[in-house]
Amino acid sequence: MVAAAGYSATSGENGGPQTWGNLASLRGVDAHNALGQALPNVKTGKTALISGSMGGLISMNWAAANPDKVSCIVSVIPVCNVTDIVTNDREGYAQFANSAYTGGWSESAYGAGHNPFTLSQAGKLAGIPMLFFYGLTDKLCIPTWPEQMKRHAGNNITLVPLQSGHDYDSYAAVNQPMIVDFLNTHNV
Repeated sequence: MVAAAGYSATSGENGGPQTWGNLASLRGVDAHNALGQALPNVKTGKTALISGSMGGLISMNWAAANPDKVSCIVSVIPVCNVTDIVTNDREGYAQFANSAYTGGWSESAYGAGHNPFTLSQAGKLAGIPMLFFYGLTDKLCIPTWPEQMKRHAGNNITLVPLQSGHDYDSYAAVNQPMIVDFLNTHNV
């Protein structure tokens, strides 16, 4: 859909499975971004990050660390609060988030650089336009967190609630032309 709209699009593993926005995932995005920027016929400069679920977490963490490299973020059912997932063992994922960080996940040790909710509270995502499609019945990434992030970030986050949970129904419900319009608006 993005390529059909005339944009160059690449996809990357960005650190491997179950990275939960850790340093390995951020280094993966660094490498992937550098590779994408070096491809022929690719407009260099700021890039749009399009992601889903844990990829949303990684996109927001990387954008907060590299705001000068990001034009916007589009994410479907994004992980917005790692501390909530670990504290409440949402859908049994606490073990995976804990294993991604030395000594296990700790808000005090890792939140300031690796938890999008904390980053948004600190203003580190301010000025980065974001489009979130989130599931109203999502039990992993509960709707509370994107909605509260919008309260912190204001107009730079556009929320699109979906009548779905943390599943493939959410991806099927995404308004794809809205993504293209968002990219066009933010001069990718």
